[in-house]
Amino acid sequence: MGQQIEEFVLTLERERVSHQHLQNSFVDLQKDKSFLETELRAAMQRHEQEYKSLTVNLNLASKKENELISQNKQLQEEINQIRKHSHGPMGLAPVFGGTNTLSSAVSTSSLVSATNSFASVQLHNNNNSILSSSGELEMLSRDQLIHRCQREIKLKEQVIEKLAYLGRQKGINDDSAGRANSKKKKKHVDEKRVRDLVEFQMEQERKKYHQKIAQLEEIIQDLHQNLVEEQRKKADLIDEVNLYKKGGAEHIDLNSAQTFRDRRVPRRRQGGGQYQNLENDNDPV
Repeated sequence: MGQQIEEFVLTLERERVSHQHLQNSFVDLQKDKSFLETELRAAMQRHEQEYKSLTVNLNLASKKENELISQNKQLQEEINQIRKHSHGPMGLAPVFGGTNTLSSAVSTSSLVSATNSFASVQLHNNNNSILSSSGELEMLSRDQLIHRCQREIKLKEQVIEKLAYLGRQKGINDDSAGRANSKKKKKHVDEKRVRDLVEFQMEQERKKYHQKIAQLEEIIQDLHQNLVEEQRKKADLIDEVNLYKKGGAEHIDLNSAQTFRDRRVPRRRQGGGQYQNLENDNDPV
């Protein structure tokens, strides 16, 4: 019986140790699970941010591609217009100097051929630079694209200036010069209108200033007159007081009494630069 009990105790101890190992393994697995879940959430957030950034970059690239396509179309239209001007009006424009002689015809044809050759070379170079591959455009940075567009614009302006110069030499009317003159004239008219408006406003301000000065001068003059009058009345009062002190009150007549009664304090009128007096009728003589 005792041996069976010892075997049972040993079995229970082994079970307890096994259970403890299993519990420790379960705790370790829970920790690994929590760590892996944290890594998974961080990876999902990182991939989500990368996806958003890639989406934004893709949208910007698409927008940039559309802008480049529109700029390319615009430049192509301008090139076609330049070609039309170089092949159309240049050959049909009248030449000053008289009748259609052989020399004028030869000069006109040479002008057209020279203009066409120059324009074709410039437009060919311009067209080749514009019609580059889409992969090359995508590889260029924003500053490089802007620099390329500016270079194309300069080439276009050079072609237009050359055509205008040749046209002026052969007597072709330059509409651009007329437009430039009209713009200058309009600008001059606008500047003159602004100057006139400024002068008118200054004149109005000057008139207001002079009116204010005149009003102030009138007020100063009134104040000076009142000051002189008050000084005169003060001198009269001093004389009368001296007479009273000397015992000569009996020599002061009714006019002097009336003078005391008429003493008034100056007060500014509400609506202007004049002054009026306040009278106290209850003042004893």
